[in-house]
Amino acid sequence: MRKLMAASHLAPPIFKSDRNGNQFVSRLLLHHFLDEADISWLDQFQEFDLNDGQKNALIFVREIGAIDNHTYRQMNDCETLRASTELRVLKFFDLLTAKGKGKGTYYVAGSKLSAPPQDLSTPPQISELLKKRIGELKQREHDNERVEAIILEICETRYVRALHVAQMLGKGEDYIKRKYLSPMIKKGRLVYQHTDMVNHPEQAYKAAKQAVSPE
Repeated sequence: MRKLMAASHLAPPIFKSDRNGNQFVSRLLLHHFLDEADISWLDQFQEFDLNDGQKNALIFVREIGAIDNHTYRQMNDCETLRASTELRVLKFFDLLTAKGKGKGTYYVAGSKLSAPPQDLSTPPQISELLKKRIGELKQREHDNERVEAIILEICETRYVRALHVAQMLGKGEDYIKRKYLSPMIKKGRLVYQHTDMVNHPEQAYKAAKQAVSPE
């Protein structure tokens, strides 16, 4: 599939495997199919002599808002060292700006790349009844199902950032991700907003339809 798409001048698909579930998912993003407008947009960066992988990255950041080494490798079917080198070149040209540290490093649009600002999302408004239910949780609540039910209500109608879920529950963001959000993603109770980049800096969560309204 990768070879055929490359031969057709299309960016390769992104694969995500689940060994436990014995399945994999292939994502074909719309920005993989570049039209004349995309090609024309890329023409403004000709002076930097970018390769196809770097051009794919710029399109990805323009549409998704950020990219990391893992996503770059998936898109361009390359090794970690090459991905790091090519991303550093984009950073050197001020096309990308690095954020985070170590394995958590990701890149957003630099001063020479025009990209739409990301929606930082404000905390959703919740009912007084839900606030009461949150207030009734124990400091060390052992009933995970009770907490997950509350999280589903918080994320029922819109995508919500982990930071805001944590603030509502009075817990740390990392703890909420590890204890509840990640397990709920695996169980299919929540879905990511940015499915093509799990570590997106503005990642947010929404209740899966089947989790809210089971048939």
